[in-house]
Amino acid sequence: MMVYLTFLGLSVGVKRGVLINIEAFMNLFPPQIQNTGALFVTLLNMAFFYVLLRYGVKIVLFTLRQTSPAMGVKMGYIYASIAIGAALMMLHSVDNLLQKFSNKATVNSHD
Repeated sequence: MMVYLTFLGLSVGVKRGVLINIEAFMNLFPPQIQNTGALFVTLLNMAFFYVLLRYGVKIVLFTLRQTSPAMGVKMGYIYASIAIGAALMMLHSVDNLLQKFSNKATVNSHD
C-alpha cells in the first residue's frame, strides 16, 4: 500500500508542479529562456516517465505468477503501482503542457 501512495503522491506533485526543479538556476535567465528550460525539463521528465511505464509493465507481466509469501498477494499487483504511477505522471505532464500552451495562445491572441 505504501508503494501505491508514493506513486500517487508523485503524480499529484507532477500535476501541481512541485517536484524537484532547477528553479533557482533558471531564475538567472530571462523569461524566454526560462520557458524553454521549463519545456525541456518537462519533456525530459516525460521521457523518464515513459521508460518507467514501459519497464513497469514488463515487471508486472513477469511477476504476475509470483506470490508474496507473507501476504499471499500476486507480486504483479504490487509492482503495478510503478506502471500506474508512471502513467498518471505522464498524463499530468501532458495536461500541464497543454494548459501552458493554451494559456500562451490565449495571452498572445489578446495582444
